[in-house]
Amino acid sequence: MGYVSTIRKITFLSMGILFIFLTACDGEQNTYKHSLKTKFQYLSEEYAPLNYLKNGKPEGMAVDVIEAIAEELEIPAPDIKIQLWSETYETALSEPNVIIFSITRTPQREDKFYWLSPSVMRFEEFFYEKRGSEIQINSMDDAKKYTIGVTEGYYSYDNLKALDFKNLKVYKTQEGAVYALMNGEIDLIDCAEFRAEFLAKKLGYSISDILPVFKVADRRLYIAISKGTSQKAVKEWKKAFKEIRLNKTYYKIYKKWFMSHSGGQ
Repeated sequence: MGYVSTIRKITFLSMGILFIFLTACDGEQNTYKHSLKTKFQYLSEEYAPLNYLKNGKPEGMAVDVIEAIAEELEIPAPDIKIQLWSETYETALSEPNVIIFSITRTPQREDKFYWLSPSVMRFEEFFYEKRGSEIQINSMDDAKKYTIGVTEGYYSYDNLKALDFKNLKVYKTQEGAVYALMNGEIDLIDCAEFRAEFLAKKLGYSISDILPVFKVADRRLYIAISKGTSQKAVKEWKKAFKEIRLNKTYYKIYKKWFMSHSGGQ
């Protein structure tokens, strides 16, 4: 009886260990289950080539990244809404469970969102003039002499206001600011370097019609999650974003949209 009892105890113990192991494995495989319970809003704007509408369908580098993260999380394909940035930003500030992209990370915004790191991409921000204007700017203070077109709710608007610029003219879209520049209504626009060419082409101008005159800053664009979202869901999104970088999915997407660039970060 003692021998049989010992065998039974060993068998029982082994089964217990196996159960714990399988449970742990199952938990690892279902790390992202919580995200299935969270209904997200995916909000962006017309900001080619990162996010924009083509034939009524969202496209762009950041759109591809969002879709890759959703696939990694094994959640339904995101229903991305492209709208005015001011509307997107206000919703992300006031409601939980909002994925907002692509958004510049600034000191003023730091505590307002959860940020997926590292950034989606980096860029240089410039003041641009209309060709032939021959504006000379050697410092930010010099720029305060000119009327500058900015977009409502953009990082550039917040930044210049914080630097005590009084000469800002606000437009609902960057396209509106470019039109105003070309029509002589303003002297400068504040724009990301990679955006200038897309805006010029979209509005029927050549890239040589809009010239950089002063570098404002180096910036980075991120995917962010609104406050009020559960910490578990936030951690899952961060982990999934890290995974698509480790498995090179992110870099394939980056090269698809920016073949002339050396890399995302």
